[in-house]
Amino acid sequence: MSHQNDVTTCALRVLVPEAHAMGSVACIRSLGRAGHTVIAASDQVDALGFRSNYCSRSVLQPKDLSLATYAAWLSAVVRDNDIDLVIPSETLVGMLGQRIDDFAGLLPCGPDPRRLERFIGKFELFSAFLEGQDASLRANLSGTLLLRRGDDIHARLATLTPPIFVKFDAVQARGLPASVLRFDSCEAAQEALPPMLDRYERAVAQQFAPGAGVGVFFLRWNGEVKATLMHRRLHEVPHTGGVSSLRESWWNERVHEDALKRIEALEWWGVGMLEYRWDASTGNFALMEFNARFWGSLHLALFAGVDFPRLLVDAWAGRAIESVRASVGVRCRYTFPKEVEHLWSLLRDSKVHAHTKLNAVLEFIMLSFSPGVHSDLWFPRDRGLYFRALAATPGKFLRRS
Repeated sequence: MSHQNDVTTCALRVLVPEAHAMGSVACIRSLGRAGHTVIAASDQVDALGFRSNYCSRSVLQPKDLSLATYAAWLSAVVRDNDIDLVIPSETLVGMLGQRIDDFAGLLPCGPDPRRLERFIGKFELFSAFLEGQDASLRANLSGTLLLRRGDDIHARLATLTPPIFVKFDAVQARGLPASVLRFDSCEAAQEALPPMLDRYERAVAQQFAPGAGVGVFFLRWNGEVKATLMHRRLHEVPHTGGVSSLRESWWNERVHEDALKRIEALEWWGVGMLEYRWDASTGNFALMEFNARFWGSLHLALFAGVDFPRLLVDAWAGRAIESVRASVGVRCRYTFPKEVEHLWSLLRDSKVHAHTKLNAVLEFIMLSFSPGVHSDLWFPRDRGLYFRALAATPGKFLRRS
């Protein structure tokens, strides 16, 4: 399947899967704003992206699709909607497996779609760095182990300092869900992991790395970096560490150089995010993972002047694009529900001092009224999504209580 040679000068019909995810919502808005016709797909009937003013048509994906039926469903969607381009997602790549070659002409991933399939999984990524010939790529991977079925994992896990996080890929274990497990002791990990490895065969184990979460985001095409953004997480959910709810565009040359070396070693085509933990007190940092897809904090890039989805489509279509780097110091928050969840997790933590909790409440109010702080869902000509999320937030907390 390929339309690429016919679309270098016109608007495209683009399929954006997983329209319930924030990265997909930002992608829908970017491409719709650029004049493309966006068809959004999701297995969730209330997917936020379906409600975007920039979504031209929504496609409900059946929940019972299997590895055997997913490619046929996708082919039908492409045919029925005359799709020119499909935005890759982790689920899409994992479900297609080796059949990704059938859709090579529709995916903005360069000449080798198997590279996308390979590196969207964490195990293959860290294998390339830890077991490759370039020894310099083993730097800044402190406390990362590759685990395989049959390994003496007891001895190997004993070298890590708890807590230990073990990541299992859906991409490498067809039909099994992705999973991240936390263990607060080596003994707990040693007991639980053998049966998990019997099922998944491989996993990545990482010890906790101190510091803040930071990310380096690239668009690399035909050997050239066309767009760059760095950010640091200011708030996470829960407050002790997790997904980002408030972040700021940022710059650190050492982290950028490390990320650039890795993205070039992978000979990457397309967009990608390298996520690190960075310790401000020491300057040390460690790579946590690589996202070979659009990421949840993509709205920050749009507000900071780097329109990654539009640039990716332009690059894929053969249009000339100038290299761009994001403005530094731009802040953006996922206000409802994630910033509320961040605050709630902090208020419920008995280890946090009352003075800190009061400051957190005041900060939440100040950020809400600060004109210099963007909100993911408060987007030009599409602000209805903000109010939808606001209205849905109380229900999320009631269902938890």
